[in-house]
Amino acid sequence: MGKAMMYIASVFAQLERETLAERVRDNMLMLARTGRWLGGTTPTGFTSEKVSEVIIDGKVKTSCKLKWNPEEIRVVRLMFEKFLELRSLSGVSKYLIKQGIRGRMGKYYSLLGIKEILQNPVYCVADKDVRDYFVSLGSEVCFEETECSEKYGLLSYNKRDYKKKNAPRQPVEHWIIAVGRHRGIVHGKQWIIVQNLLERNKTSSGAVKEHNDYSLLSGMIRCTKCGSRMFAKARNSNHNLYDYICQSKLRGGMKLCDCPNLNGQQTDDTVCDYLMQYTEESSDIFRLLEQLKNDLQKENRQDPIDEIDARIAKCNLEMDNLIQTLAKNQAGSAFVQRVNQRVTELDGELQQLTAEKKRMEKTARVGSEKEIQLDMMVSALSSLKDHFKDLTIQEKRTLVQLLIQKIEWDGENLRIFIYGE
Repeated sequence: MGKAMMYIASVFAQLERETLAERVRDNMLMLARTGRWLGGTTPTGFTSEKVSEVIIDGKVKTSCKLKWNPEEIRVVRLMFEKFLELRSLSGVSKYLIKQGIRGRMGKYYSLLGIKEILQNPVYCVADKDVRDYFVSLGSEVCFEETECSEKYGLLSYNKRDYKKKNAPRQPVEHWIIAVGRHRGIVHGKQWIIVQNLLERNKTSSGAVKEHNDYSLLSGMIRCTKCGSRMFAKARNSNHNLYDYICQSKLRGGMKLCDCPNLNGQQTDDTVCDYLMQYTEESSDIFRLLEQLKNDLQKENRQDPIDEIDARIAKCNLEMDNLIQTLAKNQAGSAFVQRVNQRVTELDGELQQLTAEKKRMEKTARVGSEKEIQLDMMVSALSSLKDHFKDLTIQEKRTLVQLLIQKIEWDGENLRIFIYGE
C-alpha cells in the first residue's frame, strides 16, 4: 500500500507540473496576442509608456507599450543601414566608433550588442514577409495574414531559457511572435536579409581567434597603450603572413588604439630565440636547477630515519625489560601501577615515532622524485635547442606558456617576463 500511494502521489505531482507548464504557456500566448510590453529593460531605441483603458463597469486597466526614443532609434536605423552596406559587424562597430556614437551607459557598442540589436524582431514591421519567415522556422506566430500591418512592429516572447544558468538564447522555433503596439523601422524583406547575413558570417573563416594553427603568441601579448590583448590576424588565406593586432584596434581601429602592429612571424622568431638562450648550460636556469639538485642531495644525505629507528628500538627494549621484570618478581600494586604508567608512556612515544618515520619516508620519496624531475628538466633543456623545430605549434605554445609569465608591447619595445626572474 505504501508503494501504491507513493506511485499515485508521483503521478498527480507530474500532472500538476504539466498543468502549470500549460497554464504558463497559455498565459504567455494570451499576453502575446495583446501586444503589450511586459516590463524589464527596454530595447535600444525604445522607452516604456503606460496606457490606461476603461473596461467593464468603468474599471480602468493599465498596461505598457513601447515608445520610440528618437535619438536611439536613429542609431538603430544607422546600424541596419551600415550592416546592409558593409555586411560586417566589425565594420559597423568601427563606423560607430569613428562617429563617436555611444550607448546608454556612455560606452561604445560592442560587437555582441550590435548583433543583439540586429537580431531583435522588435525593429521589424509586422508584414507578410516576416510572418512567413517565422512560420517557416516553426515559431509560434500569434497573428493571421489579415492582421499583418506595416504600421506596427513585432514583439517576441520566450526568447531565453531562464531555467538554465545565464538564460541562454533559445532556438527560433521556441519563440512566440506577436504584433506589438509600437512602430517598426525595418521592412520584413530587409530584416530577413540581415538575419541571413548574420547566419552566413557565423560560419565565415575570417574571424580572429585566440588559438589557431599558425601563430605562437596569439592572446599572450598585451598592448600597454590600451591594456587589451593582441591577437594574430592573417594577411592572406595561406596564413604564412600575419600580424599581431590589439583587440581594441581590431574593434575600433586607430580611434581606440594607435599602437603599431607586430609582424607575426618575426615576433615569434624573436621570442623563440630569446628562450633558446636558456637552453645554454651557462644560463641562469641551468644554475638554478643545479643548485636545487645540490640542496636536495644534501637533504637526502642528512637522513634522520636511522636516528628514529634507534629510538624505536630503545623504546621496545625498555618495554620488554619492564614486562620481564613483572613476570619474574611478585611486585606490589604500587610498583605494578608505575610500570603500567611507564608502559603507556612508552607506547605513546612509539606511536609518535612510527608516525614521524612514515612522514620522513614520504618526504624522502618526494625528494627523490624531485631530484629525478630536476634531472629530466636539465636533460630536456639540453636537448630542447636541437629538437625545438620538430615540435608542433601547440607543443611550442605550451612550452612558451610554461616559461613566460607575460609579454608586453608598447609600440617600440617588446618586453618578455620569464617566471622566476
